[in-house]
Amino acid sequence: MQFANLYPRKRSTIISLYSGAFCASAVVFVALKYLYDCGLAYLSVTLLLVIASLSMFPFTLITLPADCVREESDDSIDKTKSMFLRNTCRSSLSFITPVTLEKFTLISSPNFRRKMQSLAENNQNDIISDRNNYSNNITSVNKTMLWMGDQIKPTVGVTQVVSAVPAVKQNSPPLSISLWSWAFNLHQWWFSWLITYMVLYIGSLNLWLERVTTDIRIAGNFAKIYGIAQIAALVLAPMAGFFMDWSVERADRETDPFLRKLNRVRAGFWPLFTTSLFLSFCLFCRFFDSETAIYTSIVFMTIFRAFLVAVGTAYLRIRFNGEHFNRLLGIMSTSASVVSLVQFPLFVWESQYPESAFWK
Repeated sequence: MQFANLYPRKRSTIISLYSGAFCASAVVFVALKYLYDCGLAYLSVTLLLVIASLSMFPFTLITLPADCVREESDDSIDKTKSMFLRNTCRSSLSFITPVTLEKFTLISSPNFRRKMQSLAENNQNDIISDRNNYSNNITSVNKTMLWMGDQIKPTVGVTQVVSAVPAVKQNSPPLSISLWSWAFNLHQWWFSWLITYMVLYIGSLNLWLERVTTDIRIAGNFAKIYGIAQIAALVLAPMAGFFMDWSVERADRETDPFLRKLNRVRAGFWPLFTTSLFLSFCLFCRFFDSETAIYTSIVFMTIFRAFLVAVGTAYLRIRFNGEHFNRLLGIMSTSASVVSLVQFPLFVWESQYPESAFWK
């Protein structure tokens, strides 16, 4: 989210890009399977995976910056500027303010002139003392005497520094407003069941292959093709995010606040609908036990898998309060993980039907 807040106009695209990278991680298992097929021991293959996973800890804890790029809440600021530069918590301002105290008629007597200068300095100190009662940010005063013809004009040069205070942050609504809303619960239900079928498809792919072919080599090629096809998620996922950003940007041009908010909410409809549509196509392919149906389902599953994680995450960002994003994402992902446990009894159920996924 820090990178997404850094470029707010492309926030959904960036979130989708990271989600697409997650989908493409299936290529790692294809590489490990290739090493296993080349004769590397299973223990060594597993050890490589463990080492690769542990290598992420120092990268996350040490390499990544600790700076926090907050979401900009001021709509009046040009959003094309860098969010990092506009979220500073400390600011300073230094300027010279001339303060005219009094005008004096210059007398030729040197003694009287010195008395007038002393009187002007005393008046300056009194005024500065009164001003300090109302402002605590005056750090130094430079007293000067301006000579203008036959007059002397005492002035004060005030160096003002704005104290370092945290940036004013608008109060966000409580999490319960977003958590118990119909929008989030429907999205939670949608995401949970779709991700359940995604993992069920991967888990039951071998059962489908056994009904199509008995050749282990052909079945292994299907698994490799599926893993390599996930690389396309790096391109497919940002496409959905780009469309959502384009819809949100178009909605922001609306002058009516109500219509602007409504159009922002509607920006996620078509990506969500497209994701559900690709799942329907993939389910339709399961009715047929043929190699063509498997190849076709791999295409639909690749698009569906890339869109599901990308769109499901980005929708939270445009639909709900930005301060709730991380918590809502954690709750949604945890709940979806619990629901996805249904895959195990469904897998056992399908394994009892050797001729078809729907009948014995």
